[in-house]
Amino acid sequence: MRVTIFKNVFYSIIVLSFILSCKVQESAWDTEILTPLVKTSLRIDQIVDNSYLRSDSSHLVYLVFNKSLYDLAIDSFFHFSDTSARRTFKIDSLSLYSSTVNYPISLGTLARNAGSTGQLLLFLHGTTQIIPAIPPITPGPVSINADTLFTTMTLADGKLDLTLFNGLPIDITNAQFELRNQDNGNLVVSGSFPLIPVNTTVSQTFDLSGKTVNGKLVAQLISLSSPGSKGVPVLIDTSNSIQATLKVYDLHPSTATAIWPAQNLINSAYYFRLKGLPVELKESRIAAGKVRIVLYSTLQDSIKFTYKLPGAIKNGVPLEAYKVLEPAPPGGSSRFIREDDLAGYRMDLSGANGDSFNVAFNVVKASVDSTGIMKTFSTEDSIYVELGFIDMRPEYARGYLNDTILYAGPKTVELDFFNRIKSGKLQVDKASLSIDINNKIGVDMELKINELKSINNRTNTIIELNGSEIDKPISIERAKDQNGFKPIEATQTHVEINELNSNMTSFISNLPDKLSYSLQLQTNPLGNVSNHRDFIYDGEYMNLNMNLEIPLEIKATALSLSDTILMDLQKNDLSGIKSGTLHAFFNNGFPLETKVQLYLLNELNEITDTLLDGSKFIQAAFVNGNGKVESAVETRIDIPMVNRKVTHFLNARKMLIIVTLDSKPQEQHVKIFDSYAIDFQMTADFIYTVD
Repeated sequence: MRVTIFKNVFYSIIVLSFILSCKVQESAWDTEILTPLVKTSLRIDQIVDNSYLRSDSSHLVYLVFNKSLYDLAIDSFFHFSDTSARRTFKIDSLSLYSSTVNYPISLGTLARNAGSTGQLLLFLHGTTQIIPAIPPITPGPVSINADTLFTTMTLADGKLDLTLFNGLPIDITNAQFELRNQDNGNLVVSGSFPLIPVNTTVSQTFDLSGKTVNGKLVAQLISLSSPGSKGVPVLIDTSNSIQATLKVYDLHPSTATAIWPAQNLINSAYYFRLKGLPVELKESRIAAGKVRIVLYSTLQDSIKFTYKLPGAIKNGVPLEAYKVLEPAPPGGSSRFIREDDLAGYRMDLSGANGDSFNVAFNVVKASVDSTGIMKTFSTEDSIYVELGFIDMRPEYARGYLNDTILYAGPKTVELDFFNRIKSGKLQVDKASLSIDINNKIGVDMELKINELKSINNRTNTIIELNGSEIDKPISIERAKDQNGFKPIEATQTHVEINELNSNMTSFISNLPDKLSYSLQLQTNPLGNVSNHRDFIYDGEYMNLNMNLEIPLEIKATALSLSDTILMDLQKNDLSGIKSGTLHAFFNNGFPLETKVQLYLLNELNEITDTLLDGSKFIQAAFVNGNGKVESAVETRIDIPMVNRKVTHFLNARKMLIIVTLDSKPQEQHVKIFDSYAIDFQMTADFIYTVD
């Protein structure tokens, strides 16, 4: 029972005292004054906070309490950690221009190196003669200059074709060939041709893998011979020649200083895996976040760089970055950093073929243009691509959200229904606690209430709720959306726990000031039954709410409630009050008998006097056969005020009020209706000294 009405009583005393204050010049006397002080009505919404009350159609009062126990949101499942990964691309294929060099070796050149036989051939120029056999001879070397295309190259692979056409009137035999670098004489290739018939072309292909080739070369037929014209006269023309052709092609150097043709250095597609995700995502729409792309190059040339994230699409356009990287300084690198806002992008995380998850498919291309300038490239040169996601927050995600077990609690909920109750018992006849679940997440779930306890810290009593609905798992059906878009069709799950299927009345009659709970929630208890079609939206939850409803059908036994009110009477001149009596009239419409205790307190909260000691009763109203009060019952309590009590009253800082309630009749539960009230009136009979 709420007792703030007494505060109004004493404030009225103060007002009355001011009205009665007056001065007479030369005389003083005592006077008796009987006057009404206050008239008020005490209803149930003054005893319990109105926010906890509601009435049904019969006007029976209910205590109601609603509390959100758990909200399952997108960040309960996963979050994108700020992560980055570097991918190093070695330049695995450099290409150089193909080159062809022709040079003739005339009969005259051969004759000048063939001794007396050669001198004879020179002498017989223009005549038809039988040419004798020519022993092995060594024509002079021929310089080949390719330094307009390269100065040096070390080849990972490459080919050289040597082609010889015999334009002489005689066969050539045992021709041996060498190609050397001019500056150091290192052999590049060598070979031999056993027979080159007249007017015939022969060729050989040489592997240049691992060879270092300089731009200035020396080619030489180091030895050749001929059987002559074999007794047949032939026209001797010293301008006839052996035509040698050198062709280098398919050149892929590991390093080279050269004029490079335009070419792709890197054309690579790879996956960037999102790390630390406990779920298997196929796609996500991004509400906020950035992607950071960092490029490094050690190549001493400008590089045209293209980066694509084909799976990140906004307005039908995939995310793409294009940059021309400046040439790296010798021994150093060039660098470029770019950040793009990913808000509004849809990210396909299923891979290039849609058969993966948590991966972003990337395409990296790097190319150089032909500049006509000699530059040094090497396959040891590198391009580094660093990709990172920053402050990513998804607006939507689809995939398999896993069969995770999530826990809530142990947690406590403050319950201040019964905060004014200090002792005694209150028994309820009925009570219900419902668990209501509103699920807007596309995941099947299973809820288990591990623990739900009623805690009374005043009596150190704990009662655990148990019953058939508490012990069994609660299935929560997945929500539905519109194929990846709102609106969401939420599912509703309701579980009611009451006095019929649990110890609910004992649980509530414990008069708890706290509820303790522990929950266990398992997602996808049957596994990936949706085939990666689970979904979740940012800001859309699975809400788990507890609703407690107690109809006020109660038995009260020595139920003690208390309250303290502030008093401040010293600032007024009330010294003229000498003695008197307070008359309290209670017209009780509640079927509850009440004892009242009233104490005066000082600033240290110490009791200085007793106004009512609890020996007085406010009689309970009687109920009819339908359980309702027919008429209120009036009780009067007189409170004598002698000099000492008046002094304590004037000096009091606070007033402690304790009421003790008992149901009448005691063996029955009584119903509390919203029309019930205690009409209260107080009068005062004071003796006031007038000067």
